[in-house]
Amino acid sequence: MDTSSLLADLRIGNFKQHDLHNQNLRGSDLSQTQLKGLSGICVDLSNANLAGVDLSNADLRGASLAGANLPGADLSGACLYRVDLTGTNLAAVNLTDT
Repeated sequence: MDTSSLLADLRIGNFKQHDLHNQNLRGSDLSQTQLKGLSGICVDLSNANLAGVDLSNADLRGASLAGANLPGADLSGACLYRVDLTGTNLAAVNLTDT
């Protein structure tokens, strides 16, 4: 599946059928997307627009969120072990129990 089809599926909430481990979604616009419980180990979301995204309970071990835009995102309960947050906009992000 090409990246544009994957992004379209993610935007409509059809992410569960995709293995996002090691996927390159750098610079993608996933704002307001519901990705609750996502398994995205080592996914590259650097420079992505993730404003308002629901990533609660997501497994993002080893992911790159460097330079990503996450204002208002929900990362409550997410696993952020070894996640690169360099230069990430974390304004008003819910980080409860991460």
